[in-house]
Amino acid sequence: MGKILPGLVVSFVSQKGGSGKTTLTTMFANYLQRVGKMNGLRFVVVDCDNEQNSLYNMRQSDVATFGKSSDASYPVMSVFSQELPNQLGKLKEEYDIILIDFPGNMVQEGVMTLYHLIDVAFIPLIPSKIDYNATELFYNKYMTIVEKRKKEFGLDTTYVGVFNRVREQVLEFRSLYEANKQGQLFMKFIDRYVKDSTDTQRYLTTIDGKVNYDLSKTFEELLNVIVLHIQK
Repeated sequence: MGKILPGLVVSFVSQKGGSGKTTLTTMFANYLQRVGKMNGLRFVVVDCDNEQNSLYNMRQSDVATFGKSSDASYPVMSVFSQELPNQLGKLKEEYDIILIDFPGNMVQEGVMTLYHLIDVAFIPLIPSKIDYNATELFYNKYMTIVEKRKKEFGLDTTYVGVFNRVREQVLEFRSLYEANKQGQLFMKFIDRYVKDSTDTQRYLTTIDGKVNYDLSKTFEELLNVIVLHIQK
């Protein structure tokens, strides 16, 4: 296992393209890189989007722009989703967290198998009726089945929602946020959220990526979810 954590598999998951999985994965990795320096946390980002490899390609572009980095970057791998299960054992021995970037579909070979190997799954939701219905369907159709199967073997996955690309004054968000406080949504969402910002994409990078104060607080809450999962 890793030095600090037991080689946990963590991912932002959703069947809906455009939900922000890759962007959130990159920003969360930037956050882990910064906090991990203080305690020796070791993690790797694994891009499993066989067709696009957006995150892995972003790293290659960043290296071309900024040069090979130093302490300011974390390892990024590209692995076919159907091949990753055979490599997870070795990755767990070397890293505390394996952060997987999934494709935005359920039909890619090996994706459903990988869902069974996730320890902590963060489910992003853009606050709108269409996105809410699609995300609820995804959770009820796929994640609950995975959870049931894992429990048969004494295994467990923690599922937590994250409101993403939030416009605070929009009625749909305010309604969903209040319903979440009352425990009325299909799953629990963390209290903090990721605001909608053009700067997010404009300055997104996998090398020495800056994380502003608001996002640091949001990602701190996500990291606490991971810690609580271990303590179950």
